[in-house]
Amino acid sequence: MSEAAETPSDIILKWIAKPFVVPKRVVQSGSVAMLSVVQTLLEMVDSHLATDIQRLKEANLRIIEADARLRGAQADEKAAEARKKLSEAIAAANKNALTAHREALRLVERQAAVEQTNANTRAINSDAMARQCKMMAEAQAELLDAVSRLRQEGGDLLLDRRNLNKLLRDLKPGGSDGELRH
Repeated sequence: MSEAAETPSDIILKWIAKPFVVPKRVVQSGSVAMLSVVQTLLEMVDSHLATDIQRLKEANLRIIEADARLRGAQADEKAAEARKKLSEAIAAANKNALTAHREALRLVERQAAVEQTNANTRAINSDAMARQCKMMAEAQAELLDAVSRLRQEGGDLLLDRRNLNKLLRDLKPGGSDGELRH
């Protein structure tokens, strides 16, 4: 195998790392010492003089989970508050719209009532004018009929223009602009 095909770890092991030669007694003494230390540490953990790493890890996990639940609850609370504000804003907008709608409806109803009153007034006035025209036509017809009968019987109707104009002024409301002319 060529040196170019060797990996960096092979080169390090070949040139830098040298095997250590340790006597067997030292290894056995070290093993016994290490076992004694481990046994003492286990006794400390069992007697609660030393903290178990697993318990620390579980406690930290519980703290992290509680913190996450708290953040979630705070986010839920903010979302609920935002939904409440939104619903209050919608309710206020609906109330304003309803008030405006009711006011517009009242205005339309008032205008309709005024229009109805005006239409009734026009109808009454038209009816009164029609009756007046009918009465005048009937009165004129009766007068012409009476004058016609008078003449048929040999009579004659004599009228004074000045007295008729005075009578017309006196009967007409508003003045003397209605003189009869021949």
